[in-house]
Amino acid sequence: MEAMKAERESFERIISQLPFPIAFRCRFILTRIDKRSALESIIDAYEALVKFLALTVISDYLRGLVTSETLDNQLKSLFSSRIAPGKWLEILRETLRIYVESPGKTFMPELFEFYFLKKKLTLEAKKFERWVKRRNNFRGHSKRLITDDLVEETWNRWWPEFKELIATFSFLTSYEMIIPAFIRRNRIEKAHICSGPDQFFLFDDSYNMPLSIKGVEAEESLILVDKRNPVRQLLLYPFLVVKAPADLYLFEQGERRKGTLDRVVFASLGPGDALEIRRKDKNRRIIEDLEKKLERLGEIGICLDGIDLDALLQSPEVVLIEEATRMADYWSKAGYPYHLVETISDKLKAFLNHPSEDVEIDDKGTHHFLMVASIHFGRNWFYWLDKAGKDAKSAAHLIRILIIAYIRPRLRALYALQQIPRKEVEKALEDYPEKIPQEISGLLRKYPLRSAVMEYIKKIIEGPDPELRKKAASVMREIERYTGKTYGKKTISGLPLI
Repeated sequence: MEAMKAERESFERIISQLPFPIAFRCRFILTRIDKRSALESIIDAYEALVKFLALTVISDYLRGLVTSETLDNQLKSLFSSRIAPGKWLEILRETLRIYVESPGKTFMPELFEFYFLKKKLTLEAKKFERWVKRRNNFRGHSKRLITDDLVEETWNRWWPEFKELIATFSFLTSYEMIIPAFIRRNRIEKAHICSGPDQFFLFDDSYNMPLSIKGVEAEESLILVDKRNPVRQLLLYPFLVVKAPADLYLFEQGERRKGTLDRVVFASLGPGDALEIRRKDKNRRIIEDLEKKLERLGEIGICLDGIDLDALLQSPEVVLIEEATRMADYWSKAGYPYHLVETISDKLKAFLNHPSEDVEIDDKGTHHFLMVASIHFGRNWFYWLDKAGKDAKSAAHLIRILIIAYIRPRLRALYALQQIPRKEVEKALEDYPEKIPQEISGLLRKYPLRSAVMEYIKKIIEGPDPELRKKAASVMREIERYTGKTYGKKTISGLPLI
């Protein structure tokens, strides 16, 4: 029972940071009252995932970094027919294939690596594509022919595999969907955040995007932002229509009359009904705009006119602190997922090692975020522990690190816990929201609470595993450097100290 609860919570944590169209459908899997409707929800969530990924690679292609006349014609022809789930998958695969010779030009390199190894589909991609056949077989049967036993058997097979699939796509949590709400001086200052399964998007009235993109209009455009490097942005265009801020619509079917687009149907990716528009309707402007966008294939991209990009990329520490504060905010709301800490930019990593003495950070959550990041990367973590404060809140974050299976961060966290007063650590253990694994709880009480962490590190260094010995020795050297004390054996090389 505990294992099932932990798996469910892990799934919920991942979808809380996924783009809205995927997260919204994934949530229904957990809320359905019977397994038959839950299986339908798995299919809906899979379709939403395929459509979102296809939308992303098409939008990426339309930036024009790589071009193909054949693909241009295929994309234009899509607006004269209904796009079936299998067709969306084909669009995704074949658009990605355009980048085989130049994968570095993709906006989302993790997706390309998931799908292709050189020119061949990966094993993961083949598994991913098999879900279409499952979807067709399941929905092709009359519901009367699907027995309860078959539903039970299918659920027991599909649910663990789908959770594994969603975990594979956890790299999508590094990309944030936004709808601009206010643009001034080529910067988006207010935005609706379209991440997580919530129907009504989070409104951020202090959003600070470095650049706006050509073709962006407030509350009418959808943008994908690389949270690790916000300069990297992608306008999701032209297949997604936004009816801000409550729903998103994806092109599903088009009809032409005498060569002109006459009727368009948009499927809701959220809670709303499908949207049908005809040229004779009052809202025919949507069809007219869509036709104009089709004529501009390959003409969209990031607008850099008048922007000193080098100066922007070499931004002062204030901008880095703003980046850390935004990430810390999402980190907190999502329940402190460790993978978010791992995605910080190289510039923020450098800042961890060499912060200026005059830089001030008022937000306590940002201090905790930077403390955990410094312990993960081994960057000046004694300094950031002091800045975060040696209290129960810091201790709770350090305990979370112990549950993650990284050796060096674990050892650093153990030593950091030893620096926190015993009563604060015990308070963190008492108030910890989840059940702490027994081996971790025992480790805490045996070493940090007895001020014996160095004894534990020495045991590992003297142990049989060469990889563990190497990692423990590197952490010991860090501790010696920061404390000025000597814990391990020293050998004199005869060379002068530098």
